[in-house]
Parts: sequence; structure tokens; C-alpha cells
Amino acid sequence: MIIYKTYYLAEGYRQLNNTRHCQKKLTPLFPQTSVKVAEILNRLRNSGVITDKQLQYLLSLINPMPRRFYMLSKIPKAFNICTFLDKMPPGRPIVSDCNSESKNVASFIDIILKPPAMKHPSYIKNTYDSQYYKYSYQKNTWNNKQFKL
Repeated sequence: MIIYKTYYLAEGYRQLNNTRHCQKKLTPLFPQTSVKVAEILNRLRNSGVITDKQLQYLLSLINPMPRRFYMLSKIPKAFNICTFLDKMPPGRPIVSDCNSESKNVASFIDIILKPPAMKHPSYIKNTYDSQYYKYSYQKNTWNNKQFKL
């Protein structure tokens, strides 16, 4: 589906102007958040939860960047839910964490949580894995995977 820039921007503004879900900020939050993240990490180091080397890694981002908002289009099953005269499907809002003040903390948490998560019976590794289990489900062969539908 080809999406024109004007419709993409209009959908983004439609979502951002929804005061039920969004609140306009005049200045970026990352300078204050950086200070709070550093305080929490220093408390964790002082209490012995993380090491000096881990603290150094977690605080290593020198110039954090503000987060960026963008959307991925939800491809609709029915075009009657599209906004702007059936030309723009609703966008899935995403706020990137690239080079933000919490990027290294998120990576660290991912390193800790990934091994036990991969052992869970319903863990799906990637798109190919999900397609395999979807096909297996359709054929009523579960291959020891447990799903909640």
C-alpha cells in the first residue's frame, strides 16, 4: 500500500492531538530523566546490586538523544476503518529508544531476561518460528508449545 506523506502526517497529528492518550510537552524530558536514571543506578551500585563495571556501562551514554515518534501502518482487514477517505490505515505509534538515556539499561535488562524467557514453552523466536507454530496449530500438532488463544 502506498501512503502519501500528507496522509501519514495527518494520521500522526490525529494521534498526537488525542488528549486522552497524549500530553504535549514543550521541552524534552530526557535531561531530567537522565539525572533520575543516574541516581537510581548509583543507588543500585551502592547497595551491591550491580558492579562498578556494570554501572560504567549503564551510564556510558554521553549525549542522550530525544526519542522519536513514528508509525507503522496497521494493514486493515477492511478498508472502512481507514482514516482520511480510505487512503490511510490507522498507524501503530512507536517511540524509538535509540540513543536515549535508558538505552543501555534496556539492553542490560534484555540480557538478563532473555535466557529464562527462551526456556518458556510458549517462546517464539522469530517470524519464521511463529509461522511454523501457526501452521502446526492449524494441523492440530502443537509440538509441545503452549498457547493461550
